[in-house]
Amino acid sequence: MYRHYLNSDTPIELFKMSCGSPYVDKTLMIRDLSKRINTNNRYICVTRPRRFGKTMIAHMLASYFAKGYETKELFEGLNISKVSECEKQRNQHQVMYIAFNRSNHYEIKLC
Repeated sequence: MYRHYLNSDTPIELFKMSCGSPYVDKTLMIRDLSKRINTNNRYICVTRPRRFGKTMIAHMLASYFAKGYETKELFEGLNISKVSECEKQRNQHQVMYIAFNRSNHYEIKLC
């Protein structure tokens, strides 16, 4: 069983949490993917070894491209904010978020 959401804020919230911790800025991947939009090379597969950031990359991409949200502030100060040609793509696309895992997620707050 899987869950899916169209233009969900789930990836945005998860990417925000990731940016608050030590984060390796891989936002220039957005520049490379933006060049592929509306081309025959628009399909990509992000493969990395286990625990190397595939989910983080997916959250970053969904946060940048998803319609219905304004995420300019979220990307301020990151590498992609210096690439002006990508601005026209930010928050302009339908993004489907699909969670294939079957485990429940629990949020733990430490006071």
